[in-house]
Amino acid sequence: MPGPAWRGVIEEYRSFLPVGPATPVVSLQEGGTPLLEAPRLSERVGARVWLKLEGANPTGSFKDRGMTVAISKAVESGAKARVAAARTGCPTPSWPAGRRTRPASGRRSSTP
Repeated sequence: MPGPAWRGVIEEYRSFLPVGPATPVVSLQEGGTPLLEAPRLSERVGARVWLKLEGANPTGSFKDRGMTVAISKAVESGAKARVAAARTGCPTPSWPAGRRTRPASGRRSSTP
């Protein structure tokens, strides 16, 4: 029997995040990615190893988790314009997915 439905990072961790009751939640239900046991790696290192499958996030990036909070807080503060993100470490796929915006250059990101 499956467990309760995943509510997204903000709702699941609200009490630990800098959000309040008035914070609008901008989410693609990121987070809640599965943990997979890695028996061969566990055997090799002599300890039980689990791997978090972050590629299961909506954009395939673990950075979706932080961007949902960042975009939600930006909307709460009144932001209505485009959102820009540095390409360092490639958070770029996370923000357009949630806000359906374009990078400041006006071009859609070609980052996978």
